[in-house]
Order: sequence, then C-alpha cells, then structure tokens
Amino acid sequence: FGVCPNFAPSLPASHSRRAPIGPPLASAPRIASRGAAHRSLSAAHPQLPAILERTAAAFEPLAAEELHRFDAILDVGLEQSMAQALRTVVEELLKRNWLTSEALRMSALRR
Repeated sequence: FGVCPNFAPSLPASHSRRAPIGPPLASAPRIASRGAAHRSLSAAHPQLPAILERTAAAFEPLAAEELHRFDAILDVGLEQSMAQALRTVVEELLKRNWLTSEALRMSALRR
C-alpha cells in the first residue's frame, strides 16, 4: 500500500489537499522545536523567513492522478512534535488494519 503523509497545519474538513496550506512561517515553530535535530535549518538562521517563503512559493500540489496512486493520505499537523506525528501515523495505520498491534510490539522489541 502507498501512504502519503501530508505535513500541514491542522486542516478543516473542507480543505482540498491540492491547495497550499497556511502561511509559510507556520513551519518556523516546528523548526525551532527540533533545535539541533533539524538537519538544515535553525530558528536562529538569519534567512529562515526568506527560505520558508521561497519554499512555499515553489509548492506544487499533487495532481489528481498522483493522489490516486496512494491508498491513503494521512494529515499530520505541523504543530505536532515528531513523536506526536509518529503516533498520528501509527494510529491511522492501526485504524486501517495496515499495521497490527502485534507487529508494532515486535518492531519495538527488535531495538
């Protein structure tokens, strides 16, 4: 199965997944919360606002035919921590029976 995580601010039910979401600076708090764990940006980066603006301006929504390639699109809020985002994805996979609790336990035991 194919899953497309949609990292975005919390979405209203009426939102089209083909439209850009929210102001570009919505990502800034997430970047700041990750601190040194963010691979390329920090809240202290002097060009952060400009980088986020350019990234948002370059946004290209998935076309309908691309969206149909996925079995599900999971909305993951930008305001969530990485741990919360992971829980959101796991919960959605469990709801769809694409992941079992047993498989989840087994993968945790392998660490």
